[in-house]
Amino acid sequence: MKLGEEVHRCHDESGEINVYQTPQRRTLCFGTPVEQSAMNLADPALLLFDYTRTMMLAALFVPRLRHAMVLGLGGGSLARCLHRHFPHCRITAVEQRQQVMEVARAWFALPDDHRLGVHIGDAAAFLARPGKPADLVFADLYHAEGMDEQQTDTRFFLQCRERLAAGGVTVFNLWSGRYFRDQEIGRALDEVFDGQVLRVGATGRNRIVLAFRDPLPALQRQPFEDAARALGERLGFPMLESARRLWELNKTMLSQ
Repeated sequence: MKLGEEVHRCHDESGEINVYQTPQRRTLCFGTPVEQSAMNLADPALLLFDYTRTMMLAALFVPRLRHAMVLGLGGGSLARCLHRHFPHCRITAVEQRQQVMEVARAWFALPDDHRLGVHIGDAAAFLARPGKPADLVFADLYHAEGMDEQQTDTRFFLQCRERLAAGGVTVFNLWSGRYFRDQEIGRALDEVFDGQVLRVGATGRNRIVLAFRDPLPALQRQPFEDAARALGERLGFPMLESARRLWELNKTMLSQ
């Protein structure tokens, strides 16, 4: 997809930050043509990327979402979606780069109110501090070169689990690369979360992992699909097919 015209450029110690625009959308990049985030100008809360839409499957497992944490703000796509469609949810976002947060505020309609708190700094360092537990933790840590190494670290997985409330879920956006490294990450996640882990692919090489603090809830397929259809109608994009894909790939665990 064409990025369009560059409408803003700035720098910080980590490199370049670019904003591109077409008549329909605005895109965030970090010095390369790789899209880090994108926003529909007519509907800023609409998730555009398949991987972020797939990550929202985690909300099906948390019927009363009161506190969500977003690790890796970027342009704020997940934060905008949560803020719009979950009005009783408090959102805590963590972003390494001050300039990225400022660009999200100025160019990507990042909400500025009491329900969304943004903390600037390292995600692991933030998790190491005492804080209120979250029902959902979205781990989406990326930079210009790809996935942040924190998202391959067993200690980081442990921190994410420890920050979850009862019944909570951490959803990881992982980049599938070298086979043996992917296997090592998978084994670490299984160990940290006691095997209570669901996996599903998204478009491209993104792999979405839902990791549960507690044993998986007992589910039936039809009500699960009905809930996915309803959530998709609420969020403005179809979720039924991704929910079916999640079920097929994990049906032994989900139907036990």
